[in-house]
Amino acid sequence: MENILVANKYRTPFIKWYKSLDIVMLSSFFALIAMGIILIISVGDALKLNQGILYHILPREWVLASKQIIFVCLSLGITIALSALDLKSMRRVGIGLYVLCLPFLFMTLFMPAKGGASRWFLGIQPSEFIKPAFIIVSAWLMTIPSQSKYLSGTTLSLVALLVPVMIIYKQPDVGQTILLCSAWAIMFFVSGANLLKILMILPVTFLGGYVTYLFKPHFQRRIDSFIHQILYSEKKDITGEDYQSHRAEESFKNGGLLGQGPGEGEMKFRLPEAHNDYIYAVAGEEFGVILCWFIIFLFMLITVRLLWKLTYSQNKFILIAGSGLASAFAIQALIHIGVNTGLLPSKGMTLPFVSYGGSSMLAIGISAGFMLCISKKNNNI
Repeated sequence: MENILVANKYRTPFIKWYKSLDIVMLSSFFALIAMGIILIISVGDALKLNQGILYHILPREWVLASKQIIFVCLSLGITIALSALDLKSMRRVGIGLYVLCLPFLFMTLFMPAKGGASRWFLGIQPSEFIKPAFIIVSAWLMTIPSQSKYLSGTTLSLVALLVPVMIIYKQPDVGQTILLCSAWAIMFFVSGANLLKILMILPVTFLGGYVTYLFKPHFQRRIDSFIHQILYSEKKDITGEDYQSHRAEESFKNGGLLGQGPGEGEMKFRLPEAHNDYIYAVAGEEFGVILCWFIIFLFMLITVRLLWKLTYSQNKFILIAGSGLASAFAIQALIHIGVNTGLLPSKGMTLPFVSYGGSSMLAIGISAGFMLCISKKNNNI
């Protein structure tokens, strides 16, 4: 009897933590990860990997997947650890991560450019990690009572946005810039901003887009090509800006309803970045529309479930932070899927939990941990 009581004593914290979690959300994360690994195994055979010890030990299709599995294990460890925190500790982690990421993000501006952009520092993409950290910091600042007429928590959150955004925009990474600004705008709305302040965002948004169009040649080419496609229902240049989107659309046409079968796709051999920026197109060709719709369903389930649970919360920080995390998660998936299906201009953006990438996987693990922490039952949601 004594041994049973001792065992129950040590099991109690785990049981309390497990019962407080949103199991549906956690299961959806696992489902996306599983599909991502399957797709990466399929894509691995199409990539020209000829370096590293794994290439000489494992079959070629497993080289990339084995690395991704390592990132997945680390990411899940981070997710579980963060989900066990209380709100105060989670807020401290977010603030600390934001402060830590800023100097690394700044150093990317001095790194050699890859593919026309300098986004990496010491093998890490700091812009991926700044997203969940910024959301927590911004939500915290928006809940601070105003100390003066001219300096409010919302103003400070805008400063917290502009500092990383200016660096990310300079890299350049227009997609991440749009993602961060969109998340902040949604949090600003949820925080209780009046209609006039919200309407003031619109001209600033249009002005920023127009300036980007004028002074970012690659962005201008992609927009022009996308508009040409809409107006004339044809690709302007299938060897240039349209090449990736053209191949991605061919992938969906080849896949049809049920797909060509695992590993049977052909477009992955012609589609650049098939393992990350265009992995949704690989899913379309090899597993068909059914899997593509299921992936969309999972993203919608996670987003809607978190937002629905937030409606029961009386905690303003939870409401704002949860809205920011849910919107960033959904918008990133929306951009990736929209680009792959030709509904948005070409832009490199990973699909959360599915695309290959160490920084992307670890960062989304942080976001997932924050989402699970916020949605716990003992947070009065």
